[in-house]
Amino acid sequence: MNVGNLPFGTVYYISEDSKGALWIGTSRGLFFDDKKQDSFTSVAQKTIWGRVAFVGNLDANHLICDNLKSNYVVNLEDFRKNKSLKINTFNYSNGFVGLEPGQAKYYKAHDGKSGWVRPG
Repeated sequence: MNVGNLPFGTVYYISEDSKGALWIGTSRGLFFDDKKQDSFTSVAQKTIWGRVAFVGNLDANHLICDNLKSNYVVNLEDFRKNKSLKINTFNYSNGFVGLEPGQAKYYKAHDGKSGWVRPG
């Protein structure tokens, strides 16, 4: 891969999904390492835009990430099958006033269970 021509600025977070694909949270949104095309591809640019400071696996088929306005759960199973995305958005406009986008934290227990928490 020609890393001299990366399509994003600052990298904030890199996560590997259950199938070995890399997801990159950057200053220009969420990117996917498309090994078939040997390139990084912007994902859901109109929905998940700007600074994505966190990316993680919720489970084998769901990715979680955030930007300064919202928290997102991305359905990876659908993406793997046909490259289309189903995204659930969580923010103040749909009733999730307790969440703090841009400050999400993630953990994965030794038994494989994951969680998504925010500072108290």
